[in-house]
Order: sequence, then structure tokens, then C-alpha cells
Amino acid sequence: MKLRLGAVATSALISIVIVGLLSGTAAFAAVGHAANVDRAGTVTVPAAPESRVAPEGSSPVSIVATIPVGGSPDSAVYDSARGEMFVANSFSNNVSVINDTLNTVVKWVKVGASPYALAYDPRQEEVFVVNTNSGSVSVINDTTDTVTATIMVGNVPTGATYDGTRGYVLVSSYYRSTCGSVRCTGNVTVINASNNGVKRVIPVAAYPLGLAYDPDQGETFVGSGWANTLSVISDKRLTVVGSPIPVGSNPRGLVADTGRGEIFVANTASGNVSVVNDSTDQWVATVAVGEAPIEVAYDPGSGDVLTTNWNSNNTSIISDSTDRVVATVVGGGWPTGAACDLARGEIFVTNEYTDNVTVILLTVPSSSSTGFLGLSGDAGYYLLGAVVVVVVAAAAATLYLRSRKPKPAGSPPPPPGPGGTSGTPPPGAP
Repeated sequence: MKLRLGAVATSALISIVIVGLLSGTAAFAAVGHAANVDRAGTVTVPAAPESRVAPEGSSPVSIVATIPVGGSPDSAVYDSARGEMFVANSFSNNVSVINDTLNTVVKWVKVGASPYALAYDPRQEEVFVVNTNSGSVSVINDTTDTVTATIMVGNVPTGATYDGTRGYVLVSSYYRSTCGSVRCTGNVTVINASNNGVKRVIPVAAYPLGLAYDPDQGETFVGSGWANTLSVISDKRLTVVGSPIPVGSNPRGLVADTGRGEIFVANTASGNVSVVNDSTDQWVATVAVGEAPIEVAYDPGSGDVLTTNWNSNNTSIISDSTDRVVATVVGGGWPTGAACDLARGEIFVTNEYTDNVTVILLTVPSSSSTGFLGLSGDAGYYLLGAVVVVVVAAAAATLYLRSRKPKPAGSPPPPPGPGGTSGTPPPGAP
């Protein structure tokens, strides 16, 4: 009888553990993802949404929004203080201000003629807008979204970058180029962002287009559309240092990859991207992309570099660890500019002919993916389920051991049966 009771208790214990395990992994998953109950009482738990955090070695890419802006948007810059994206609309002569949470334009700012490039100064919380046909730079206060200053920089300015170490804004002028007996030269205007005054004009190779500031080296790299080279400007000396760096044909967009100490250069005419080591100033790799790449943007969260391919009408995603294209995104219309929203792990791409901005998700900061109990994904629910399993199993084991515990000495005998101590009939009973 004891053996039978022990087997029953053991079977019950195993059943409880199995039920607890199932409840810990499935039932508690239902807490995180709302369960559906049909009229028959059947409970189904929807699958968890796919993680938006990039797994190691991969780059999930998706278009999450398309935002109408002004006419012919050419470039964008991210305002980290306000969580806003500023977009230069060259045809409508204004700047669209996009709230990155709502993905909606919340303000329009009138600037000079044909705004083409942008730079953001986080110290002054100002956006510098390069007006190509006005030969000027408009300064926008990001608190009031109004123009507070206009700076003249020369004929047909086309590019801008912010030197966060020195507090400078550097502006390239495409047609402010002269040819001497030896070579043609262009110019880069250095603006002191604290007082909006022009500090210096630096000669560079002819037809400078894109610029990128490298905080690790304290240098600004400038692409020359005439010489197919990069000039390097020291922010200490405010002069060109070293020799020109050869790259592809018609270098236009540049970005500094601070994670790997490299400069990515979009070569419009050769349809590729040059990778330059910022310590040695050597061209170390070439990545084939789409036709007529215009701009590049770097996402430090995923380590990816995005390039807008104007003629291909798509964007290429390059892994900076392998220098290979890992994804191609089709969408928008003739993409030109790109900027990374560091807070949301998104790239905003301006589409020149469709007058809108495409928002591409590359990755989401890991803090955004924490779930129940502060753990990622469903790990918190599984942990809670495991705790329940242990508690239930311990309780079942306690009950089982108590059922087998020997009775203490001197315990009363079983109650007697009718008429006798052992339940036998009394003498003389029928």
C-alpha cells in the first residue's frame, strides 16, 4: 500500500512540475503578449514581435515612415537636443523641421535661395544652412526655429560640417575656384559658431563638395570633384596638411566612422565608396554600390554606413566591419541626402523628386528592447516561470515526504469496529 501511495505521489509530482514548466513558459509569455480567447475558451498566445535590435553580424533594415516635406529636399541633419530632423528643401527655399517621435513636420523655416547643405552645432543649439544660390549661410535657433543670423561665404557654397572640438562650422564653395599656372584651387570658409564670424578662408583642391569632421584626428576631410582627391584640414593650424588622398571619381558625400577610425567617401561618377584610414590617410578599401552615390551617413549603433544612390533610386547599407553591402533598400524617389537619428537608430533619407523623406530603421538602442523585469525580450517571463516551477515542485515534494513519515510511538490504535477492538463481530452475534 505504501508503494502504491509513493508511486501516485511521485506521478503527481512529475505532473505538477510539467504543468508548472508549461505555465512558466507559455502562460507567463501571455502576460507579455496579450492572449486571445475564442468563444470555445481556447487560449492562443500571439508570437512575440521580431526583435528590432540588430543581431551580431546582421543588419535588419525596414522603411518605417515616409514624410512629405518641401520641394526638392537635398540634405538632412539631426538635432540631438530637440530630437528633431532638419531638412533643406532647395526648390521651396525653406527648411522642414521633423519631430522624430511623430515623424511629422512641425515647423517650416524660411531661409536663403536653394538651401543645399546643413550642419548642427550642439553647443549653441543652432542649425547652419548653406544657401547655394545666395552664397550665404542661415543660422537657425532650434528653440525658436527662427533665423538669427546670415553669414556671407562666397559663390555657390555646397557643403558643411561641424568641428565639435573647436566649435567651427566649415563650408565648402563649389564655384569659388580659381586656376593658376599649376593647379586649380577651391576654398573652405571657417565660421566661428560662437559669434558667427568668418575666421579664415582655406584654399583646397578645386570644386570642393562634401566635408566630414573627424574628432579622433582633429581634422576635416574635403572632397574635390575636380582632382578626385581628399584634402585634409587641421583644426589646430587651419591649413591643409599632408598630401592629397586619391579616391574615386567625383567624391561628393563624406562621413567619419568614429568606431573604426575611417572616412567613407561616396564617389558619384564611379559608383562606389572609398574607405580611407584616418590615421594613415590611406585608401584601404573600395565598396561597389548603386549608380551615382550622393551622400553617406554613419550609424554608430549598428556600425553600418548608408549611401544614397541617385540613379539607382535606392540606398545601400554597408557593414563597416566587412566593407561589404549587406542590404539594399528600395524606396523613395531619387535619394540625395541622409542623416542618422542617433536616439532612435534610424536614417532619414531625402528624396529629391518625390519631395519626401524616407525613414529607414537600422537598429534600436538596446535599452529600448528591455522587457519584463528589465531583461531583454521574453527572458523576464521565463525567469518568473522558472521561479514558479521551483516553488510548486518544493511544495509537492514536501507533501510527498510528509505522507511517508512514520507514525510516532504510542499513537492510538485505529478506532474499533462495532462491538470489538478489531472490528470483529462480538460473541453470539449472528
